[in-house]
Amino acid sequence: MHSNLAMILAGVISLTPPPELISWMTVQQLGDEATMSQIDYVPEIAGRRWYPTRDESLPLARYQSYEETPAMTFDADAKVVVLVYPIRDWTAQEIHDWKASTDRFITHTAFRRRFTFAERLAFELAALDNPGGTPAERQAAAEVRVLEKDTAAARHIDLNLPDVQAGLAKLETIGVLAAGRADEIIWGDVEDYEVA
Repeated sequence: MHSNLAMILAGVISLTPPPELISWMTVQQLGDEATMSQIDYVPEIAGRRWYPTRDESLPLARYQSYEETPAMTFDADAKVVVLVYPIRDWTAQEIHDWKASTDRFITHTAFRRRFTFAERLAFELAALDNPGGTPAERQAAAEVRVLEKDTAAARHIDLNLPDVQAGLAKLETIGVLAAGRADEIIWGDVEDYEVA
């Protein structure tokens, strides 16, 4: 038996081709390249999307990847065994880890647009100093002004910078942002038009 076929049948694959196909493969001694060249795309198997091992003409969506372990199917008409990798969506943790390890620089305009109009208004009001306010209120206003100046002084906004993340968390603490909004602003996908 051809070594490729032996490896396939003895390995990770649960689907088994019919005997006549095994015989045909043995005679033809198909390797991966010959197999892949004879079929371009398997639309659905068992309700999932499956793609040929080396088909780079089918780009993955954002936060998707091929499984590391291939599966096998066959086209009975063409008598072709196809090695394929199922596509899987990344887990939330994988997405977070990837973002945390990737440069995520955006322009000042893009950063500002991550806030709603109401949030930008609340930011401006929170920055106003009230001479008659309590020490805690005046300190909170001063913190907002510091955050505003730090943002303006930056060449670009690095969403992975701890100072940026801490500043947005502070805005939640003093009530400028609703709970959870800091994470939405920080970890939202960086679109092409936002990149600094």
